[in-house]
Amino acid sequence: MSFLDLTNDKVSGGALPPATYLVVSDDVEIKTTKNGTGEYISMKLRVIEGEREGATIFTMFNVRNDNPKAVEIGRSQLKSFMQCAGFTSFNLPSVTDLVGFKVLAVVKTKVDDYGEKSVVSYFKPVPKGG
Repeated sequence: MSFLDLTNDKVSGGALPPATYLVVSDDVEIKTTKNGTGEYISMKLRVIEGEREGATIFTMFNVRNDNPKAVEIGRSQLKSFMQCAGFTSFNLPSVTDLVGFKVLAVVKTKVDDYGEKSVVSYFKPVPKGG
């Protein structure tokens, strides 16, 4: 008899393996950039099925920035999320309107000075009936 058997316990924390995950948008807020001249939407995505169920992935969408290319990319990614989530209107009254939507997030691993982290490469719609 052992003191503790962790054989069937899930591992938490750390980067998710690169894969496609079914996620739900749990928490969304507007934040100010570090230099104070821009804003981005910070979104927390929660994995809702599979071996990594309950894991979280954070993503952001630049919506105001001194760098016009960053804004172009951020707004494009946000619209992609909204399309995949089933939005038919892209006029967003509040960022809280983005909470509670299911999409597929294609996740890759990025390595930087702080180690490995999971980043959303792009979104896909959840297949009908899936």
